Amino acid sequence: MAVVWRRGDATVRDVAGALNDETDSAYTTILTIMTRLVEKRMLKRTRSGRAHVYRPALTRQAYEEELARGRIRGLISEFGDVAVAQFAEELQEVDPERARQLGALLRKRAGE
Repeated sequence: MAVVWRRGDATVRDVAGALNDETDSAYTTILTIMTRLVEKRMLKRTRSGRAHVYRPALTRQAYEEELARGRIRGLISEFGDVAVAQFAEELQEVDPERARQLGALLRKRAGE
């Protein structure tokens, strides 16, 4: 996703070339992952000649929000009140200014 966000659009070969500087991922592995990201509606795919061109379906921020939402839902589903209590406890360790910002965000989302 980072390569596609950075480029705006990319083919599998583009992504493989960018990632091969960082990892030894095979072309077919990258193709499989990008196909799954299309199925999950995180990437959009269009045909361009013989290749497919992939574009992000979500901004990085929207992706991070969706990812966080899914993880939080999973934790609450699995652990219920314990997860919420632990999250609240961890917030006590957050920098006071950051805690104020988070509180303001919560109040805004709650409609206060």
